[in-house]
Amino acid sequence: MRHQIFAKVTQRLVFAGIAFVMAMTFALHSTPAQANQTPIGWLDTASSSTGTIRITGWSLDQDAPTSAVRIHAYVGGPAGVGEGHDLGWADGYRPDVGRAYPGTGNNHGFDFTFTTDKRGTQPVCVYALNIGGGINPMLRGSCQNVWIESFAPVYFFTSPDPSPPMSNIINPTKTNVLTVQAFALGDFSKTPKIGIEDFTGLLVSSGVKSTYERSTSPDWYGASAVQAYQGKFSFFINTDSAPPINPRPSPLYTINYQVDFASSQDVRPWSAIYGSNPLLCDTFFAAVPKSYHSGGSNNQGGSSFLIADTSSRMSLSYGGLYYDSNPGNLKEHWGFDYETGWFWINANYGSQNLIRTSSGSSWSRNTEWSTEEWFGFCIGKDNLLKAINIANSQIDEINKTNPGKIKNHYSNNPENYRLIFAAIGGEILAQRPITGHMSGRFRDWNIFIIK
Repeated sequence: MRHQIFAKVTQRLVFAGIAFVMAMTFALHSTPAQANQTPIGWLDTASSSTGTIRITGWSLDQDAPTSAVRIHAYVGGPAGVGEGHDLGWADGYRPDVGRAYPGTGNNHGFDFTFTTDKRGTQPVCVYALNIGGGINPMLRGSCQNVWIESFAPVYFFTSPDPSPPMSNIINPTKTNVLTVQAFALGDFSKTPKIGIEDFTGLLVSSGVKSTYERSTSPDWYGASAVQAYQGKFSFFINTDSAPPINPRPSPLYTINYQVDFASSQDVRPWSAIYGSNPLLCDTFFAAVPKSYHSGGSNNQGGSSFLIADTSSRMSLSYGGLYYDSNPGNLKEHWGFDYETGWFWINANYGSQNLIRTSSGSSWSRNTEWSTEEWFGFCIGKDNLLKAINIANSQIDEINKTNPGKIKNHYSNNPENYRLIFAAIGGEILAQRPITGHMSGRFRDWNIFIIK
């Protein structure tokens, strides 16, 4: 279906230690068990591109320690369920395996790229064939999901992996790179000593905290913080760290990761150069490990675009909420922000009206979760025109009671709209007395256009 998204998502699996002996899973194509040792090994990474999958890892059979093990992979489920692939021998150079298992040699690695007919979110399960016959075990780390594209999108941003130093991220003047934008939380110039990972779930090694973390205080209590480490980036908002005076009647505390697009790029997502009905898309993995707020306040997290109408010089903030502690906000809603002069629209993941929730995307949530889940949405011309009609109707209503309050209307020509920035993050809208905290963690953030 045309509204489905085919996003480049790389599933990276953490290599948790070669020396562990895996718990064996029986493959349906195995032969009756023999009195021998089953092969061992690990699927280190699984990633995907347009119609292809790449897997890396290692395996060996201790009954034939210097021989290569043959590798099978199944896409869409385990053996007997998924699409099967006989990939060849695990005979690549892996000296780390040789060191961990003396006497086996250094050639037990694999790195295979293969085509698949599967599309969308699919598990990749990898097996090692027993050299002596018997159980053919599933490798540790198997059956992790990848997203397989059907069409090659035009990418404008992919979050960096490995992560750059925080000194490169806390710099709002850069374009086309990941930057941090914070509001009413203080100066992110300190290195946290301990504790931030207890909220974000992103553990930064103590020796490199000064490179990959920044906070408003070196102590966890009263600190807000940002992290970028090993391809992931996170935030922790703590209203206790906020300055004592916040000028808004209802104080708002925000941390966003943002990508500003250079005006020289002139990215017009719905112009004819991208086809007759292009889609502007935003995909990422996210978790909200911790969230607390007092009565009357709410915590929320979202991802959005700022697009500018080049004819009226008015801007539109347009996106979706992946999280809101108030379930009543997880619906399509909108308004005019007089401070910025932007009309804003928030939709919910699961909607197919003002946004097109991607096939395979998680839906918006109102409770915490610790495991990173994939979210995606796109905006087509039809979605944009619905949003423009809502914005212009609201402007008319505002001008009825305050004549001339808003002087312009948004253009109904989608080709007039230029992409200014994309943002992802969280905020706390706090009623006094101010109490609350929230964390978020992200990876594999992609901004692209499907033609």
